[in-house]
Amino acid sequence: MYKKRSFLAACFLAAGFATAQFMNPVCAQQADDTYELEEIIVTAARREQNIQDISGVVQSFTAAELRRDGVDSFRDLQISVPGLNISNQEGNLDIFIRGVGSANNTELGDPGSAPHINGVYIPRPRGLGGQFYDVERVEINKGPQGTLYGRNALGGTLNLITKKVSLDGNTDGHFQVDAQSRGGFGVEGAADIQISSSTGFRIAGFYKEADNGFLNSGVDSGFINGGENGTLEEFEALGISAVEEAGLSEDYGARVSFTSEINEKLTLNVIGDYSKETGTGFPGSNLQPALSESNTDEAIAARGGEAVTAEDFNLRSVRYRGTQGDLDSETFGLLTNLQYDFGSFIIDGNLSYRGVRFNQTNASNAGTAFDGNIDFEADNFSSVYWETNSDAIIGELRLLSNGDGPVQWSAGIFGFDESQEVSFLSVSDRSFCCFSAFESTQPNVDGQSFAVYGDITFDVSDTVRLFGGLRYTDEEKTRQDGLLGSIALTNGSDGFGCCVGTRIGTPGFEFTGLNRPSFVAPDLNAANLDQLNAQLILEGFGFNFENGQQVGLPTLGSRDDLANQLIDVANGTSATGACEARPDNDNGFATCPASGFFSFQGIAAPFASNGSFEDDYVDWRFGAEWDVNDNQLVYAKLSTGTKSGGFNDNIPGSTIAPEFDTEDVLVLEVGSR
Repeated sequence: MYKKRSFLAACFLAAGFATAQFMNPVCAQQADDTYELEEIIVTAARREQNIQDISGVVQSFTAAELRRDGVDSFRDLQISVPGLNISNQEGNLDIFIRGVGSANNTELGDPGSAPHINGVYIPRPRGLGGQFYDVERVEINKGPQGTLYGRNALGGTLNLITKKVSLDGNTDGHFQVDAQSRGGFGVEGAADIQISSSTGFRIAGFYKEADNGFLNSGVDSGFINGGENGTLEEFEALGISAVEEAGLSEDYGARVSFTSEINEKLTLNVIGDYSKETGTGFPGSNLQPALSESNTDEAIAARGGEAVTAEDFNLRSVRYRGTQGDLDSETFGLLTNLQYDFGSFIIDGNLSYRGVRFNQTNASNAGTAFDGNIDFEADNFSSVYWETNSDAIIGELRLLSNGDGPVQWSAGIFGFDESQEVSFLSVSDRSFCCFSAFESTQPNVDGQSFAVYGDITFDVSDTVRLFGGLRYTDEEKTRQDGLLGSIALTNGSDGFGCCVGTRIGTPGFEFTGLNRPSFVAPDLNAANLDQLNAQLILEGFGFNFENGQQVGLPTLGSRDDLANQLIDVANGTSATGACEARPDNDNGFATCPASGFFSFQGIAAPFASNGSFEDDYVDWRFGAEWDVNDNQLVYAKLSTGTKSGGFNDNIPGSTIAPEFDTEDVLVLEVGSR
C-alpha cells in the first residue's frame, strides 16, 4: 500500500497520463521525496512482520478495506483474492487456495486449506460464517504451510483476526444498520469498555435476517392422488403439507474480548464467542419429472404433436409438496492467550475450546410446475437429515525470539483433541424398488494430533537471509460403535411384482438419529436376522424394543408406511411383514400377495461400522531471501504441507473401515515482492 497516492495521481493527470520518465520534473522531484511504502503488519510467519519482509504470497485486508470492497462474509473474500475459492455447502465452508482444498469436512475428512481464528486452528468449518464481524483484518497465506501452521495447511491458511479492546485511551466502536430491497435487515455493533489504562473489554455482536425466496408454489390448481385429481383441501386433509417458505435465514452472534496488560511483560487475552445460523434452504426447481410427464406420447398428442422443452417452464414455479428445509447451526468457543516477554524471547501460550452443534434438513419438492400438466405425483418427501456435534480442545505453547539480531527463531508444541457425534439419514420417499433410506450414525468419533516444531532465520549479510524449519506430527483417528448401511426391502419368491412403495419422511416425521436406543448391529449369522434388522431400522424412527416387543410411541410421518410393513417382523409376530397397497404408494403394477404379507428375501439394514487410522509425518521448509533494495524482496523456497489421512466407510460384511493415507505436497516458489 502506498501513501501520497492522491498527489501522485494529480501529477500523472498533469502530465496527461504520461509514463514516469516523462512526468513533470517538479512532480517527479516531489514524488521522490514523498513516495514511500506503508507498513502492513501481518502474522503470516507466526510473528508480527511487515508484509514486505515475508517470502511468499500473503494478502491482508483490514476492516476498512473489506468494507470498501463490499466484503461482509467469508465467501465474499474470493472477490478480492485471486486463487481463493470459498463455497458455503449446507452451512459448511469449503476453502480452496490455488485449487487445493477438500469438500469432505465430515467426520471422515478434514479441510485441505486450514481456517484459523486469531491464529488458532479451527477443525470443523461448519458454522464458521457466523464469525465474520468486528474484524481487524483477514490474512490469506498461499502455498503449503505445514511447518509453521501444521495439519491440513496443504493449500495454505485463512486467518480471521478479530478486533480487541484499545488500551491507548482512544475508545473505539462502531454501529451500522443494513437493509435490502428484496427483504432483509442487518445490524452490527461493537464498543470498548476500558476499565483502566491496562485492562478492558470489547463487546461486539450482529443480527441479520433475509428473505431470498425466489420460488413460488405452483400447486393451486389440482393434484394427482392415485391417478385422480384432488383439490388443495383434499390433499391437506391427507396430511400433504406444502413447504412453508424457501430462502429465509436468520443469523446472529456475539463476542466478548478481554485484554489485561498485567505488567509490562505479561499480557492476558480471553475471547468468548457464540453464533447461530438458521434458514429454510432452497428445494430447487427439478425439471426432470415435469419434462418426463409433459412429453409422454399422450401428452404430446394432446398438444398437437408439440413437445415441451426447459424453456417452456417457469423455473420459479415449483410444486411445494415436500420437506421443509431447516438449518440450525450453533458454534461457540473460548480462547485464552497468555504472553510473557523475557526480553530476548517471548513465551506465547494458547488454550482454546471450540464447539459445533449442527442440524440440517434438506428442502425438497416434487418438481417444476407446468401449466395444464398435473399428471405426476405432487408430493415427494425425499430428503437428507444431518446432525453433527463436535467438541475440540486446541493447545499450543510457543517460544520465539524477540529482537533484531542476526538470528530469529521460534519453537513450539501443539496438541489437538476432538470428539464428534454424527448422524446422517437420506430417505427416498415413494421408493418402489429396493432402496428406502441410507443411515450412518456414529456416536463415537475421536481424533488426536500432537506436533513439535522449530523454525529459524539467519542473516548471512545485511541483505541476504537463509531460513528453514521442521515439524513432526503424530495423529490418530477412531470411530467405534457406529451404524452404517441402507434400509431396503426386497421381495421374495411368491411371484408378485416388485415392489409396493415404501414411504418415509412425510409430514410429522422425525429421525431419532443420535438419540436412537441402540447402536449395536445384529450378528449377521443370527437365526432371526430379519427380526433384528427390522428392530434396528425402526429404532431409528423412534421405536424401542425390550425382549423383542415394542415399547414407547414413535414419531412417524402422517403417511409413512415403513413401520406398518415391518412391525410384525420386528415384534416376531410374522417372518413376513404386512403388504399395504395404497393409492399413494402404488407403482401401478405391483399387487400385494393374497396372504396380505410380503415374503421378504431379506431386509438390508445398518451394520457395524468401526474405523481407525494412525500416522506420523514430517513437514519442512527451506529458502533464501535477498533485499534488492528497501522496496523489493526476491526469494526462493521449498516447502511442504500435509493433509491428515483417515478411514472410509466400510462395506457390508466387514466391520472395519479401510484407511486412506495422508496427502502431502512439495512446492518450489521463486518470486519477488
